[in-house]
Amino acid sequence: MTSAGPEPRSKPKRVTRRRAETRRRLLEAALDVFAERGLRGASIEEVCDRAGYTRGAFYSNFRTLDELLLAVADDRCEQVLERVGEILTDPGLLEGDGDAVLEKAVDTVLSAMNDDRRWWLVGTELILHAARDPRAAVELRRQRDRFTEQLIALIVKAVRRAGRTFVTPPEDVVRVIVALYDGALVQRHLEPDAVAPGQVERLALPVLLRRFTRPSAGPSAGSDE
Repeated sequence: MTSAGPEPRSKPKRVTRRRAETRRRLLEAALDVFAERGLRGASIEEVCDRAGYTRGAFYSNFRTLDELLLAVADDRCEQVLERVGEILTDPGLLEGDGDAVLEKAVDTVLSAMNDDRRWWLVGTELILHAARDPRAAVELRRQRDRFTEQLIALIVKAVRRAGRTFVTPPEDVVRVIVALYDGALVQRHLEPDAVAPGQVERLALPVLLRRFTRPSAGPSAGSDE
């Protein structure tokens, strides 16, 4: 693993079904290897062996382990956004009045999240790597900014459909939510017998959402206008 950080991304190649499957298997194998070995202990050879491919398959999709690591994190972000988006656009989720709507939404999202310890380990490794390597930090910030921007859009729309409006800038609210969720993951994986999945978030998120929003005086609940 070099310390130079992720290389600049090249122009995307045309994705065929076979190529997409190869990439998917490499990402899954890399998730296991990075979680078990850490960044510095991982190797291209082991990722390829786990995925059932040769080094040629690796280099047809990625140039370095750093690039692969960022792709693993990108994949996780896409899965989370897709899952949250599907839940928050469910017409029946935000029906109702008062605090029960917020609590129901929080509970439904948390219940659908994949609490995979591998993701937490890899995410922690990536943060540590970025903290030591300025180039890696730039790439991670770009990735997190893209994730945050899309999450803000989803939450703003959901809050509006619930008949509420933000009294605090939505970007600040989402950063608080992400910080809470990240902190809860640390507690959950370091103290699994003391903190159940979603326990901290279910206690705090409805309170935060009530504090940062108020009933809207505009269009009725369920409207996207």
